[in-house]
Amino acid sequence: MKQYTLCETVENTALSGKIFQIAFVWKGEKPQAGQFFLIKPKVSSVFLARPISVAWADAETLTFLIAHKGIGAEELSLLREGEKAYLTGPLGNSWSSFLNGLSSAEKIALVGGGLGIAPLLGFAFLLKDLGRAFDFFAGFQTALPLDWRGLEPFVVTEYGATDRKGLVTDFLRPEQYGTVFACGSFPMLKVIAKSCRAQGTPCVVSMEKRMACGVGACLGCAVETVNGYRRCCSDGPIFRAEEIFYVEQLNYTKLA
Repeated sequence: MKQYTLCETVENTALSGKIFQIAFVWKGEKPQAGQFFLIKPKVSSVFLARPISVAWADAETLTFLIAHKGIGAEELSLLREGEKAYLTGPLGNSWSSFLNGLSSAEKIALVGGGLGIAPLLGFAFLLKDLGRAFDFFAGFQTALPLDWRGLEPFVVTEYGATDRKGLVTDFLRPEQYGTVFACGSFPMLKVIAKSCRAQGTPCVVSMEKRMACGVGACLGCAVETVNGYRRCCSDGPIFRAEEIFYVEQLNYTKLA
């Protein structure tokens, strides 16, 4: 069990009406791309910390992108520079573990929907450092004023805030890639998984689940897979798409 560490806030910037970027001093174990932390302000009215994927990790700083959803996130959005929060992590598995066996000549697609881009950012920086060929698809409702730090994503917006209007899944062609790595909403991942399966393209997904403990003890984030139920926080959050039963939210009909 990892211990909570009290960390100082060094940045808290509103990027849009719904999303903010926050950074903390971190001198512990450096996270791998795709891992997450549990975060809670030092002074808080909530009991459970929020599970948040790392957007990027610098030498002594962790940066996160967070949406205004729930009391815990709202409290984090109000932290000022110098104020502190409890962080525990890094938790979960990483994207890089799924690179094993992939030919370095294969081009990779990264597909993020909304804040699903966050865990993919660090992966994009890693691929860039490794000299691996990749395309980064980023889908939003409206454009997000984010510093992409040298990346050149293919940005799609639902409401036409860019030249590419529609859903990010409308622009993905799985047959053009050796593997697709995706993170976003359940419906988006379902569409991508089905499209990849139809084209015979391997697909790896990062799942979004409500998490309480973050270490697999409470079993509250169970994911149904072909190998039985697995814990999103400790067995994931990253899985091969073919492992997941993409069930409907209401009637639980499995993907045909």
